[in-house]
Amino acid sequence: MTDSSIWLSQILQRWEDLFEEVEYQDIPLEYVQRMVIHLRNGEKIDLRVKEIVEEHNLNYARLERELENKLEKIEGKIAFVDWHIDSTKAADVISTATNEILGDIK
Repeated sequence: MTDSSIWLSQILQRWEDLFEEVEYQDIPLEYVQRMVIHLRNGEKIDLRVKEIVEEHNLNYARLERELENKLEKIEGKIAFVDWHIDSTKAADVISTATNEILGDIK
C-alpha cells in the first residue's frame, strides 16, 4: 500500500465521525448511497438514494429538491440521520482534489 492510499484510507475511516455533526442539507445527495432517518417516535425511514436514482432514472438535483421539501415537513420529528456515503465516489473526488492541490509531490 502506498503512502497516499494509506492516507486516503485513514480519511475514509474517519468520515463517520465527521458526518455526525453535519446537517443533511450540507451533503450533496450524489455522494450519499443511503440515509436512514431515525424519528423521535422510534420509527425509521430507510432511503436507498443511489438505488432510487438508478432504478427510476432520476437526476440528483431533482431528487435533492424533492427530498429537501419532504424533510422540511418532518424536521421536528427527526431524532438523527445515519449517513452511508458512496465511498468509491467520494474517494475519487478526494483523490482528484489532492492531486490538483499537491501536484507532482510524491
